[in-house]
Order: sequence, then C-alpha cells, then structure tokens
Amino acid sequence: MSENRHPTEIAKEFRGYPFFNGFSEELLLQVCTMTHWRQFSEGEFILEQGTINGSLYFLAKGEVEIIVDGELVTRLTNRGEVLGEMSIISQQPTSAGIRAAAQVECYVIDSKDFELVSPKDRTQFQFLIYKIYSSILTERLRSTNFKARQAEIANRDMVSAQLELQNTNSSLAQKVIDRTLELSFKAQQLEESHLILENQNAALTAGFKKLTDQAQMRDITISKMKNLDQTYLQPLHKTLFNIQSELTKSEHSTNINIALQEVQGISEQIRSLLEFFQSEKAMEDRKVLLVDPDKKQQLVAKMALGGTGVNLDITGDLESAKNALSNESYDLIFCDMEMSDFMQMTHDRGVKAPIGAFTDGNLFSYLKKLQDLPFINYVVSRDVNDRSLTTKTILTTINKILNNDFFGLEKYLTWGVDVHEAKVYKSSERADQIQKMQEAFKKIGVRSSLLSRCGLVAEEMLMNAIYDAPVDSKGKALFNHLPRTELIELKPDQAALLRYACDGNMIAISVSDTFGGLQKKNIFEYLESCYQGQAGSLNQGKGGAGRGLHQIIETSSLTIFNVQNKIRTEVICLINTDPGDKHDSSRPNFHYFYF
Repeated sequence: MSENRHPTEIAKEFRGYPFFNGFSEELLLQVCTMTHWRQFSEGEFILEQGTINGSLYFLAKGEVEIIVDGELVTRLTNRGEVLGEMSIISQQPTSAGIRAAAQVECYVIDSKDFELVSPKDRTQFQFLIYKIYSSILTERLRSTNFKARQAEIANRDMVSAQLELQNTNSSLAQKVIDRTLELSFKAQQLEESHLILENQNAALTAGFKKLTDQAQMRDITISKMKNLDQTYLQPLHKTLFNIQSELTKSEHSTNINIALQEVQGISEQIRSLLEFFQSEKAMEDRKVLLVDPDKKQQLVAKMALGGTGVNLDITGDLESAKNALSNESYDLIFCDMEMSDFMQMTHDRGVKAPIGAFTDGNLFSYLKKLQDLPFINYVVSRDVNDRSLTTKTILTTINKILNNDFFGLEKYLTWGVDVHEAKVYKSSERADQIQKMQEAFKKIGVRSSLLSRCGLVAEEMLMNAIYDAPVDSKGKALFNHLPRTELIELKPDQAALLRYACDGNMIAISVSDTFGGLQKKNIFEYLESCYQGQAGSLNQGKGGAGRGLHQIIETSSLTIFNVQNKIRTEVICLINTDPGDKHDSSRPNFHYFYF
C-alpha cells in the first residue's frame, strides 16, 4: 500500500536519518518531492533476491528480515536504515531478499528520479550519494571482517576443545577397562562408568557438530566477502574513479579521492584475507604421515593440524610406519630424526611423497645424521619446551610444503601485520637500513636488548646476501673473496631485499637474494665447524671469518632458510619479544626448505 505525503512532512522525518546528513535544506526538499510512502504487511517481501531493483527504501517503522538463499541472515529495526542501495550501485540483481517481519512502513525513492535534481545541485547531490554509499559499504565490510575473524577464533577454540575431549575420552576409556577388570563383580558400578563414558562421547559429538557449524559459517562468510568485492567494491571503485575524473577542479575532488583510496584499501584487504583462507582450504583432504615415538609431540601435531582438514596418520615405531606406508599413499611424510632408518628405507623404495625431518634437543648431535641423508630437503627443529611456538611452526611448515608456497615472513606472524621492506644495492647502505629498522621497532616499544639482536642478525644476513651470495653465470662467486670493508655495488637485479615486522609476540627479519645458492650441505658443514670451535676453517680464501650463519642461528629464537635452487634464497630470523623468554644459544632452532 502506498500514498503521497507532503514534502515538508517527509523532510521533517528525513532530518533525523543519518543518510541525509550533509544535505542542504533546498536539496533535501527536492529529494522529498521524489519520495512516496509505502506500507508492507507481515511476511510480504519488500525486495526479492535475484530481482532488478531501482529504488532506495528507508525504514520508517517496523522490523525487516534479510534473507539469503532462503536463510535468515540478520534483522534490521533502526529508523532510517537504508535498504536496496547495493543493487542500485552495482546495477545487478539483488543478492539478498528483504521481508517484513511485522507491519513495516517505508519511504521510497526511485533512482530514476535522481535526474530531477536541479542542474546546479546535481554534482553536490551525486557526491553526497556516493559518499554515503561508500560509508555504508565500509561499515558493513568492517562488520563482515569482524565476523570472519570471530569465526576463525571460534574455529581454533573448537579444535582445542575437540582434542581435549579426545584426550579425556582416551583416559576415561582406560579407567573403565582397568576398573572392570578389578571390580568385575560390581555390575552396577560398571554401568555407572559406562554412563560417564557415554556422556563424554555425547559431549564430543556436540563439539564436532559445533566445529562443523563454525567451519560452514566461515565458508559462507568468505563467499560473501568475495561476492562483496566483485559485485560491489569493484563497481563502486570504478564509479568513484569516473566521478573523480569529472571533478578534478572541484572542491569535492579531495573527498572523492579519499573515498576512492578507502574503497581500494578495503578491497585489497579482502583479497589478502581470501588468499589466506584459500591456502588453508588447499590443505583439506591431503594425507600426511607423521612418524614420531614421542607421545607429547604427537599431541602437539594433532593440535596444530586438527582444524585444517588434513588427514593425519601418526605412528610411533618402525613396524607401524612400514604398515602405514604399505596401505596408504601420502602427500607428505615427516619423521623424527630417531626414525632415520625409516626415512632411508622410504627413499630407497622410491616413494614420491616429499620427506621431512624433525629434530629435537641439541642441534649439533644431529648434524652428522642430516649430512648422511642428502635427500631430506625439509628440516625442522623443535623446542620441546615451547609448545606454542612448535604448534605454530608445524602448521606453517605443513602449509608451506603442501601448497608449494615457501617465501614470506608473514607466515610466522599474526595475519595482517604491517611489513616494512627496502632493497639494498650497496654494501655501504647496510648501516642506514639497519638503523631505520631499529627505529621502527623502537617506536612500537621493542626493548633495547632486542634491538641489538635485531641489528646483529640483519647485519650478518645482509653481509651474506651482498658478499657471499652473488655468483656469475657459471656459479663462480663474485665477491666473497673480498674483505668485508670493500665497497660492493650490486646490479639492480642482484639487490638484497630486507623485510621486517613485529606482531607484538615475535619480531621477524628476513633478507633475500636472487641467486638461490645456500645449500644445506654448506649450512651443516659451517655449523659443525663452529660448534667444534673451528670457526673460519672452511673460509680459506674468503674475506669473512666464517661465523655469520652460526651467529644468525645463535642470536635468533628461530631461523628459517628458504632456498629455491639457483633462483632465490630467503633467510628469516624470529626473535621472541617475551621478557621472560630465556634465549638458549646451546639449543638453536632452525628450519630448512630446499626446492
């Protein structure tokens, strides 16, 4: 049902709606002459999903439901709430239905009537309309991002709850068995014990269902975000760009430019988030075999991979590992170094799955074994006393290998962290870039003792990238015979790339070169000579002392080497910001990825 109301009466109502903030009295009255009033009965659709819409609706009274694919998404009750604006921006069929939850009253403006605005006010009117669209879209996008983040946090919490329930189940099951053997004549007690176990199973089932629901909600949110970017943000960006081109000399051009940058920034954030989730999605249904006799480390691996969709098989002895390999095909095999015989046997059989090695304890004790296994291209050391870091690095490691995506310090930090980077062309530029890095860290509150460690690892990594990494087309070193005081200037395609960031928990610093020549064999030989007190013994005819890699690993909480053979090397150093962290250089941690 619709009827006409006097423009002054409508204007009095519109002055209280946020949408019309900024409208002059004259422009507001012009808009009111285009406006008519409509009433909708309970259950009646104001807009149906998939239809072409040409009107803006303003909720004056009542409650409406937003319906997507037959499912209720949300309810709106605020006076002045704008409905149907997205389909007008994109000129696409509506992506959601709007239904009256009770009797609803709306003011309606046909977008075709926008042309009736007087020519002298038309530019201001268009600017205000698109500014309002941008504000509405930004607010809804922020709400969507928040919901996606909450879904991800809830998903991780449910993974932990699931694992705790599994452990409780295992413990209770064993207690039931022991109690049954000891008190078999007490049938009543046995029934009560079984009842407890059934209740725990029911809790576990409920936990699984909630975890599944959270995963589905996350997938729906991701799909909506992708649709939001493609259907609304990109057309809005194009429209704002066109308006900016027409208003280059107008007083409104600055505001249009701000809105344009805001929309572009939000769109880039969405695409970055989508890449992150797509990387996780690619891990689903992949098969991984973990061979590790340590029960605690098995539990850490379960916690790390429990919510990723990876099919994880875990064995703790040689025979079980052989049986698993005979019955299944795996995308990745990871073994504790104590299972080196199994790794050698797997390689000798010609198994196609890549093989990685976990090390624990003192790195030096494993160097000889690692040198005897040259086919192992992924080496990951674990700190058994730092469960949180181990959980994070296991997830990151498996994700890197299964997705064949190795580079980037962002993988080891909280998503969305601000990363600084700079190219270094001359050896004389090192000190200046390191100082800029330390100043950036100091601004966010990093302690001076940590700044010194940051400066040391950055200096050593840049020295390696500038003096040791460059080679000619035949693989001959260009500069490593020179003293480290000698000025070196690299060609544009040889520049070292320094990157750094901090997420509050961990500082990350990386240096990349464009040569990819840092071989695993060289790392192990250098480290072995340093731990034996023979630093520099492998450095004959070179300009440095030969302790660079050793110092980098000893100074960092974790060092990661990513080497794409003859193409690129990236060394990442992580330093824990926790004041209670006791850095133990006798137990250095490092990861090595060669591909």
